[in-house]
Amino acid sequence: VQKSIINRNFSIFAGIHRALKAMHEGDELRFPTEVPAEVADLVWEIEQTLQRSAKQLQRSRTAIGNLAHELKRPLQNLRWLSEHHHGEHSAELKLLYDQLQTLVIRELRRASISGTPTPGKRFQPNVDLPVLKTLLNRQHSRNVSLTLNVPDGAMPYDRDDMLELIGNLLDNAWRFAHTDIRLSIIQSSDQWILTVEDDGPGLAKDEYDVLSQRGVTRDESGSDHQGLGLHICQEVVASYSGRWSFQRSTLGGLAVRVELPVRQ
Repeated sequence: VQKSIINRNFSIFAGIHRALKAMHEGDELRFPTEVPAEVADLVWEIEQTLQRSAKQLQRSRTAIGNLAHELKRPLQNLRWLSEHHHGEHSAELKLLYDQLQTLVIRELRRASISGTPTPGKRFQPNVDLPVLKTLLNRQHSRNVSLTLNVPDGAMPYDRDDMLELIGNLLDNAWRFAHTDIRLSIIQSSDQWILTVEDDGPGLAKDEYDVLSQRGVTRDESGSDHQGLGLHICQEVVASYSGRWSFQRSTLGGLAVRVELPVRQ
């Protein structure tokens, strides 16, 4: 009897739960129009809070992207000064330029790959990845083949996070692959495993373990500057308490393996 009473009382939240679940799976947040008076104010506050958060995030990302674009011209002037100034501070000017350029490239790449922010929505590989593939093809203008082995349905991770993670891994692979890239996403009992492989030059054998260390962002060219995308990936993986590792791919280039735990 008590269980029946509890279930009946909590059934008023069923519509709200379905709306939140649909939002996580990628749909627009739409709470029921008719809710019990007892929870109407709470439902309204939750809806307004989520909408405000989405708008604030979009404004923040737009502002960062705009700022990065606006900084490009002053940076060009700073570069010219560093190259034509032969005084005692010429080395400092060049170092300052490199540091600022690194930050600008990082934020522009983040904004380009992530696109319009969709906070709260879950990542759907079979829906989101074809769009990302088109974007990368347009950016790099190279005849590279991407093979996808991904599941249907949504993964239990934020869409924006996964676009940043996978987008940057694919961006790195695209720049160094000769013709082929592979992306696979597999679910095990307690984790999701993402693997991105390419047929590029790869790395020296002793560099694979080094690359897995926190803070190291070298890519297949051996350049720390071009490895900025890997730094972003490192942040995303750490935020989910995940792990990643690097090895030589069977394609001949670099293989990046990411393990993300399933949150219980």
